[in-house]
Amino acid sequence: MAISLSFFKKKFFLPLLVVSISFSFCKVATSPLPDINSGFMDLSAWEPNQTVINLKGDWEFCWDELIPPESDESVWKKKCQGYFPVPSFWKFYQINGKNLPIFGKGTYRLRLKLKLPKREINYGLFWTEIMSAFEIFVNSRSVVKVGQTGESFETMKPDLKPGTSYLGNLSDEVTIVVWVSNFNHENHGFWEPLYFGEWKSIERQHLNLVIRDIASSSAIIIIGLYHLIIFLSRFRSKEYLMFGFFCMIMGIRQLNFETHTFYYLFPNLDFDSYIRLLFGVIYMIGVSMVTLYDLLFPKDIPKIITKVLRLIFFSFLLTLFLPVSIFTHYALYLFGFAMIAIILYVPLFIRAYFRKREGAGLMLIAYSITAVTLLNDILFNFGLIHTGYLSHLGVLLFIFIQAILLSKKITKALQEEEKLVQKLGETLEEKNRTHTELLNLKETQKYELELQVKLRTEEYEIAKQLAETANKAKSQFLATMSHEIRTPMNGILGITELLKMTTVSEDQTQYLKMIQDSGQSLLTILNDILDYSKLEAGKIELLESDFSWKILLELAEGIFKHQAEQKQVRFEVSFDPDFIFLAHGDENRIKQVLFNLISNAVKFTESGEIKILLSSKKEEIGNWIQYKVSITDTGIGIPEEKMGSLFQRFTQLDSSISRKYGGTGLGLAISKKLMDVMGGEIKVKRNFPNGSCFEIELRLLPNQMSRVIRSEDSVDLSKLPSNTNVLIAEDDPTNLFLLSSFLKKLKVRHDVAKDGREAVTKAQTNEFHLIFMDINMPNLDGIGASEEILKDERIFPKPIIIAVTADAFQDDQDKCIRAGMSSFLPKPFQKREIEQALYEWLIERKTGL
Repeated sequence: MAISLSFFKKKFFLPLLVVSISFSFCKVATSPLPDINSGFMDLSAWEPNQTVINLKGDWEFCWDELIPPESDESVWKKKCQGYFPVPSFWKFYQINGKNLPIFGKGTYRLRLKLKLPKREINYGLFWTEIMSAFEIFVNSRSVVKVGQTGESFETMKPDLKPGTSYLGNLSDEVTIVVWVSNFNHENHGFWEPLYFGEWKSIERQHLNLVIRDIASSSAIIIIGLYHLIIFLSRFRSKEYLMFGFFCMIMGIRQLNFETHTFYYLFPNLDFDSYIRLLFGVIYMIGVSMVTLYDLLFPKDIPKIITKVLRLIFFSFLLTLFLPVSIFTHYALYLFGFAMIAIILYVPLFIRAYFRKREGAGLMLIAYSITAVTLLNDILFNFGLIHTGYLSHLGVLLFIFIQAILLSKKITKALQEEEKLVQKLGETLEEKNRTHTELLNLKETQKYELELQVKLRTEEYEIAKQLAETANKAKSQFLATMSHEIRTPMNGILGITELLKMTTVSEDQTQYLKMIQDSGQSLLTILNDILDYSKLEAGKIELLESDFSWKILLELAEGIFKHQAEQKQVRFEVSFDPDFIFLAHGDENRIKQVLFNLISNAVKFTESGEIKILLSSKKEEIGNWIQYKVSITDTGIGIPEEKMGSLFQRFTQLDSSISRKYGGTGLGLAISKKLMDVMGGEIKVKRNFPNGSCFEIELRLLPNQMSRVIRSEDSVDLSKLPSNTNVLIAEDDPTNLFLLSSFLKKLKVRHDVAKDGREAVTKAQTNEFHLIFMDINMPNLDGIGASEEILKDERIFPKPIIIAVTADAFQDDQDKCIRAGMSSFLPKPFQKREIEQALYEWLIERKTGL
């Protein structure tokens, strides 16, 4: 690597810099003839084929006038104020004892006396930068027009396009008239020289300057890319990065000097954008230079100086958003400040030199030369001297020396790297010997490890099988328990409901209510255990539909308000004024959570009040509605230290709560998990001075239908066809009696079958509109019977089959649906559910109500 870098520097890098610097010294070769005097220049002794004339000297000047070149001499004498030096800014001209402003317009005139040539000579003009609108006339003929001259900011159009103009053959007397308008730039007037000569010489000089700019720019950019590649590929030192960035910016700046070669690359760039680019490049050069100095000599240049200078340069970058006429004015202040900063760095580099910092001597030389050229450019920009721009020479020298310094660092780093590689090689050789010994030991350990892994894997497989077996046994146990408890529970609750329909005494009514309440409590406990088991296994599925919050809360009020008032507790439900009542979600699960929280509030509140407040808010993005329900009571309250464990399973405040109020401690745990499944949240907080406040928050979609069916409304079976025939397939005598009694009360004709095989036989010989099919029956179960009935071509039309079972798991429901059954009715059921099944399948779906 070190050899390749050295070769690059010798064969490519150094020659490139030498060529660049040589090009940078290219200037327009001019004749040593005397300057213009009183608007006249005698060129009768000049040989056009040898040199180019710099038309500098005292031109005739007319302020605030654009005089037509063909005007009479009397007009010139009347409107012109005398003779003034060119090139120069207007602000240095004094008329009537006052300096001229920077914004305005003026006319320049020059007379030339040429020698009559022995051969025909074609002449030409060459100009560099005049940051205004101007037009040049030669012998009253317009030969150059850059921008649009005008009387004001609105009527003129500035431009900046250095170039040449072919004049052709001229007589021995030549009059040159120049119009200049400036209303938008700090650099104003005829402030750069105009060159006159033979057309071939003019073209050659112009081409040399353009080639100079392109060559020096290309060389600097290549150097910058070289250091950026070094930074990215090898040395992650920030000075290489910053130096590469500085070179890239400086390469662009090389195209913005007197000939403004940048314009040849981008001819359609407008004046304002170009001026902003030009000044932006200058400011970025300032930022990169002060940053680079700080990286090269961090211990010698105070950080505060670097930060302040960077802040100033960045501040001036912001001025580029202002109009050109304003920010170019402010730029003069920056140039003045830059003169102070340039001088300020000199003692800092001297200090670095005396501290014997690496490369400080060369840097001091490079910086001194660069500083002198930068000061020259600033003074030239102020119009105080007319030497032209020289900073590109100083910057090229600075780049050359800085490249040498960084190359030395690279060489030193590579040498140290080679020593380190050699040392690492010796270390690796020693490591290899140790590694060989370790490999032999590793082979022995590998065999032992593989044996241990095999044993652990076998243990894991056994444990996994045991866990799966236990889980399966648990699910089977819960399913069996559900079926075995629900079947007699269906009989108890159903018979109780039938008894309530008969004539009974007041005491008997109270006894029946106690039986029914006890049965419902037992069913609630069973449902809680099954729900929690499903939630833990992730088997809960949401059944979403349109529902009404108003109907839901009316149902809650109907159930719980009476219970609360019996304890002399005020029960109140209120909605926000803009509450959205219709929504789309799992109504049953929302009701389960809501009723659980309200039931707890009623249960644990002995006096005071229970308030239920509902609010809603439509989200700005999407179609979602954010619902919030707060249930506040004045009951026994919850201690702060107990709130964290409140939503855990089998959790109550203490054992006395369970003895006094009952319950399994699963209600809140199930509510929490259900809210998680629905994407909601449940919270609890103290209701001072006593009591609790539970809040649920839930995001739901709006209702998707124009109406919501109220499940609690009375079921109208008047439209049920008179020939309706129903089959009951049930092996349990109690449930068979119960279901048959309900149908008799509803005056619905029906038949019974005591197993699946009898159900199939009766379906083949009779037309049934609906079959209530038990699942667990002897001979042939409900699943098999349903499949045979629905596949038998002799049975037509096909009856509606509703599964009636104590198996409450989702898997059981899925089996029924796969067998072709239309619906699922879990035990225990009530008369109302039988009515709803008949209404839905034999009236609503048949007639489309």
